[in-house]
Amino acid sequence: MSYRSRLRPLIAAGFVPLVAASLALSGCSNAKDEAAPSFKGQGSGMTTVDNADKEEKSGEETTAAQETATKDEETPEEPPVVTVTQTEKQELPSSSGGGQKSGVGNYISNFNEYGWLDGGYADCQRFERALFAGSGPDGRVIICETGGGVKFYRSSMFDGQFQTDDVTQDGNNYYVNADPSIIVVTPSGVSVREGGGLAATGEFTESWQR
Repeated sequence: MSYRSRLRPLIAAGFVPLVAASLALSGCSNAKDEAAPSFKGQGSGMTTVDNADKEEKSGEETTAAQETATKDEETPEEPPVVTVTQTEKQELPSSSGGGQKSGVGNYISNFNEYGWLDGGYADCQRFERALFAGSGPDGRVIICETGGGVKFYRSSMFDGQFQTDDVTQDGNNYYVNADPSIIVVTPSGVSVREGGGLAATGEFTESWQR
């Protein structure tokens, strides 16, 4: 008997449609299994999201932002730097005896080549001209010269007055004989020497000589 002869009774009995239906269902099942995505391993075609990683990263970012804000609040602003330059005060050298002037026309205050303008005992007389003049807290001294070359010393110092023509000049200094004393007159002041010692001194705040 041939193969077709054998199938005829089965087809007639409805067996073939059942087999066909079973084969069709089996094919659908295989097709569904092949199309269904796999969630295991790589190459599944879907990306999985790990929520725990996201929360951890978000927490780290929040903590970093809070630490930055805290540092900004805790770090005080530095005040501006002010540079102060201090110049050391230098004292001017003091000239002994104060202002010392010389020459005609370069006079001390209230004075000309003939003496003080307000007069007084220590002043030049008629036909005399001033060679030297000095004044200070203790009084005034003037040395005048006549046309004949005679020199006179006049002073109103130490609560007294004195005059003599026994005067010797040595450069800018004058030595006056006032026995038993010697009066030494310099541009810075006057000193009185007696018995080998110093009896009195007077300072000039200003002086002038020809």
